[in-house]
Amino acid sequence: MSLFISKLSLCYMVFDFTDPSKNTAEKDLKRLTLIELLDFVASGPPRFSEPTILSLCKMCSVNLFGVFPPNYRSARGSNGGENIDDEPSFDPAWPHLQIVYDILLKFVTSASVEAKVAKKYINHSFILQMLDLFEQLILRNLMQKTIVLTEEQLILDRFWRVWLFLRKLIIKGGSGKQ
Repeated sequence: MSLFISKLSLCYMVFDFTDPSKNTAEKDLKRLTLIELLDFVASGPPRFSEPTILSLCKMCSVNLFGVFPPNYRSARGSNGGENIDDEPSFDPAWPHLQIVYDILLKFVTSASVEAKVAKKYINHSFILQMLDLFEQLILRNLMQKTIVLTEEQLILDRFWRVWLFLRKLIIKGGSGKQ
């Protein structure tokens, strides 16, 4: 598992995808490393240790809960007078984000994860960040929102105590932010 944790830590670095010519070799290396991590998680490894769970949750948090770039629209949307604001798009970092979402999905649904240990890191704060992410994606009309919603549903199914936390938030009428 130490090699797995080392590879996770390599993926803590977040790149600027608004300029496709910046850090291309590093972006490619990170993408390949993320694919290796996904393959490992999907292979049904032995139990994930607590340091492994911590490192995986940190990697997901760093990559998924960062600051969004300025509203991004691809060049394909420039068809004369059409309104491209209604057209969903992907974040320019999507080639990395998609793999990170897949890693989180495989991790949460893996039999190799002991829920009791994982809930220390997939906690109320993590769930609030997922909800904030979902809200940002809705506001920005990004296609990733379906994937984030699926992730949230799986997390809630696996870590049922989070439902109580969300129920309290709904009753209070707030997002949990002070």
